[in-house]
Amino acid sequence: MTQNHSRFGNRNIYRRTGKLCALLAILSGLFAPISAQAAEPAFKVVKIGDALKLLAASILPTEDDLWERIRDGFELPAVSPQRVEQHQTWFLTHREHIAEISARSEPYLFHIVEEVERRKMPTELALLPFIESAYNPQATSPQQAAGIWQLIPATGRNYGLQQSAQYDSRRDVLNATRAALDLLQDMHLKFDRWDLALAAYNCGEGCVQRAIETNHKRGLSTHFDALPLPLETRHYVPKLIALRNLVRDAKRYGIALAPIANEPYFMQVKLSQPMTPATIAKLAEVDATEFGRLNSGYRKSVIHTDAPRPLLPSDSVATFYSNMQRIESGTGPLRIYRADKGESLGKIAGQFGISIDWLKRHNVLNTQRGKLQQPQTVLIPTPQPASKGHQARKETALTSI
Repeated sequence: MTQNHSRFGNRNIYRRTGKLCALLAILSGLFAPISAQAAEPAFKVVKIGDALKLLAASILPTEDDLWERIRDGFELPAVSPQRVEQHQTWFLTHREHIAEISARSEPYLFHIVEEVERRKMPTELALLPFIESAYNPQATSPQQAAGIWQLIPATGRNYGLQQSAQYDSRRDVLNATRAALDLLQDMHLKFDRWDLALAAYNCGEGCVQRAIETNHKRGLSTHFDALPLPLETRHYVPKLIALRNLVRDAKRYGIALAPIANEPYFMQVKLSQPMTPATIAKLAEVDATEFGRLNSGYRKSVIHTDAPRPLLPSDSVATFYSNMQRIESGTGPLRIYRADKGESLGKIAGQFGISIDWLKRHNVLNTQRGKLQQPQTVLIPTPQPASKGHQARKETALTSI
């Protein structure tokens, strides 16, 4: 838990520093000499007053913890008190489960809350992946539901989610969130109640419609608690309400929710050429695991320029673009080797002291029998400077010759 707090604090510092630098750059442009402004401006013209407001907004304290923002939008009505109590009791005896999953939600939750609020939906819906997948984008159910929203293939296709050998949008937080919220809005439009919309999300529109028609014929209530729904669905909505109650009164219940920055966790980046995930992670200076959990939709080892743009942690985007530019000058973490047609991977690997596996993980290679089929640029590591001890030993050896 301490580690999570530390990452939360550091990320806020990095992001706010970045904002501050950008705004100072804007302000410096406003006050630049007239002769300097004759050239094409680097930034759009901004009024001084507006720039100062932006500057103040980036420095002054705001509602930093996303959990507070989520609590402000709770509005779902209570259902099935006994079942809600049953699930609350289970959660309270598994507090570590809530803490673990709330921490796992960090990369995705801000984006989900933004979308939920933009659509004027109850913010409890941002907690739905907690129940569906524990915010695990790699989760797959026996029914082949996939991603944090657990969308089955047919639902994904109905809501425009690409599912191919190269990419599965159901595991993509941007597209999957859009599709899941579209589905929930459609169900709310049909049934005019969020509890029934959630029930339809779980068991299907036809399932809820048939339950309503059955009760109509019997002259019974069509309230959620009265409907003859499948057992799983009768527990599904109360489970979300139970989770809502615990998040709303976390201190009262002794629930430890790791703070989550009320700021974008990730941004999309544009690739200028096909790259492997390992290369992108290397250029962004992020852990491969971190890159993977943000980009679970990719099924192949190469990300092409026409594929959905990959996501990077917001505080790594500038590093990615900077290292991309530095590669050309030979000063980045990687540099370019211009290989000829017919060169073998073994020769290149031996020349630069790396493995063939490293070459394959960091490059998009067109090879046959281990040889390049065309001239191409190959990314290789930038040589590291020798240590002082190594350099001293080397100089001593040269002197003794």
